[in-house]
Amino acid sequence: MTDTPSSDVPENLKKSRESKNLAAQAAEDQLRSEVPHGERVIVALGYVSFLCILPLVLLQDSKFAQFHGKQALVLAIFIYFFDHLEILPATFISAYTLIKFVVVILAVYKSLKGKYFKIPFIYKLSDRFQINIKSKEAHSDANPA
Repeated sequence: MTDTPSSDVPENLKKSRESKNLAAQAAEDQLRSEVPHGERVIVALGYVSFLCILPLVLLQDSKFAQFHGKQALVLAIFIYFFDHLEILPATFISAYTLIKFVVVILAVYKSLKGKYFKIPFIYKLSDRFQINIKSKEAHSDANPA
């Protein structure tokens, strides 16, 4: 017979789950601390239509901002295209509007949390773009007078 009662096994599993949850929380906190709050706010604003250019121009050195900025730009073009071409039948307009609203709100929420969020189809298109916006200072350094 063993000295370990059968009730210890579930307790060990509980401790294991708790430590796993704590590790996941610590990793999320570390990620959140790596992306400054101001940067997350600018990136979140980028998902609001024409403001998509903000993270691309203001935060050129941030991989997080460039990821979300390119995705927001493609999303804005996609939304503009479908909004102005009126190719959807009237019965689908409500569903399209709801999907558009949910996707934008979710992208804003995830970017404020400091997370990378890949919007299906939109991310694949944005990943193909190489957007390099040069500041005036970098341009003037490259061409000395």
